[in-house]
Amino acid sequence: MLITGFKRILLSASVLLIGILLTVILYLVLGCSEDNVTGGGKDTVLSECKSFDKSGMVADIPPTQDCFEYEYDGQGILSVRHINAGFNCCPEIMVNYVIDPENEILTITEVETKADCHCNCLFDYCYKINDLTPGLYTIIVEEPYRHDDDPLLEFAADLNAACTGSFIVDRSHYPWGMAYNPGGSLTGYSDCGGYPTENKAYDVGNDQDCVKYEYDGESVLLLRHINAGLNCCPVMVSDIQIDGNNIVIREIDSLDNGGCECNCLFDIDYEITGLWPGQYTIKIIEPYIQPEDDTLTFVADLFSTPAGTFCVSRSEYPWGTP
Repeated sequence: MLITGFKRILLSASVLLIGILLTVILYLVLGCSEDNVTGGGKDTVLSECKSFDKSGMVADIPPTQDCFEYEYDGQGILSVRHINAGFNCCPEIMVNYVIDPENEILTITEVETKADCHCNCLFDYCYKINDLTPGLYTIIVEEPYRHDDDPLLEFAADLNAACTGSFIVDRSHYPWGMAYNPGGSLTGYSDCGGYPTENKAYDVGNDQDCVKYEYDGESVLLLRHINAGLNCCPVMVSDIQIDGNNIVIREIDSLDNGGCECNCLFDIDYEITGLWPGQYTIKIIEPYIQPEDDTLTFVADLFSTPAGTFCVSRSEYPWGTP
């Protein structure tokens, strides 16, 4: 009797071990981590927000592609790995699906039940569709952030037997389309005195030191530094550093390069590219402000407020003079 009981224990342990191994193998095949399990029911797994290197690659799928991989067991369960699914950076996710067996249409809707951050991101999302009888299906995946100009993730899949497959579409709108690899450049500047029509339109006097910004909603931030104080005969040079959510522009005094013995107010244009929506601290370091003057530093939430103007008052030369 003792030996029989021991055999039963061994058998139960073996079954449990096999079950664990099968679960591990399933997640290895699907390529999702079980670290962050969020809403959506059983067998739903969401990866971390994905980061891309300068070439824009993670594994084999670049951020310009939206990929749907599936594995059907031939009996009723469809295991899904949605690669580069676009969601809020801090989401709670669930998946709803409707099976129309008569017309052989499977409609999957990926839904955010919570979106706490002011940015979006690409994830790998794994889940299962149950009670899917064999057939030749049209699969439609509805995503919360697909741009109207981008194609729907829709394709035909022959699920008449156990099988695997994938379908990929190209996307160019945020959060797809590019790696997070920002850079900046000085793109233009005015004569001494600035752009008169621009300053008049925004009621910017010569005692104001301002930054006007405009974001395209996807990747490009345009900055205009209005009333930048520089040498009267400038060699326009700026050093632009972008570190995480900090943008620092250092405007360099050209007097050491043979400038004039006077200062003047200019308007300077900058372009920052590869910048995803979010909250950024923007700082412009100027050569002629006084130690007691406020620095031209402000926070811009490009997600909720994609355009705006920030100003500080100045009274020391070259500001504040007729």
